[in-house]
Amino acid sequence: DVVDIELYLVALGLPRGVLEQYPKLLSGGQRQRVAIIRQLLCSEHFLILDEPFSGLDIKAKQQACALIQQVAQLHTLNTIIVITHDVTEGMSVADTVWLMGVEAQTPGALIVEQYDLAALGLAWQPEIQHDPRFIAAVQDVKRRFLEVAP
Repeated sequence: DVVDIELYLVALGLPRGVLEQYPKLLSGGQRQRVAIIRQLLCSEHFLILDEPFSGLDIKAKQQACALIQQVAQLHTLNTIIVITHDVTEGMSVADTVWLMGVEAQTPGALIVEQYDLAALGLAWQPEIQHDPRFIAAVQDVKRRFLEVAP
């Protein structure tokens, strides 16, 4: 839908001209934001975003987080899974965090810890990254990650 595309372009700080350019002519951050828009347009209620914050500068990360939060709140069925190594940004758009780890005897990654940010009152809030409770939760996830990382 053209209206959605325009809204997404504005929300992510992209000029309309990026739609007419070949991907190789776009910066890495522009390609990443266009990929987010493409994913949003192709899915009705379920999105999987793999490393949506990689290659983005601070402002573009903030815009991407704001857009993900907006989309999540558009409909009660909207489910967005964000796979990221960026703990702070990932937690700022999450209501549940699953910390994945590996065990020597089990192939693949396992959920080693679950954080219910909604129950802690740390979900769906703008500017949550400045809340001392959020900062403590991020530090806890990072500490726990270092314990389970191979």
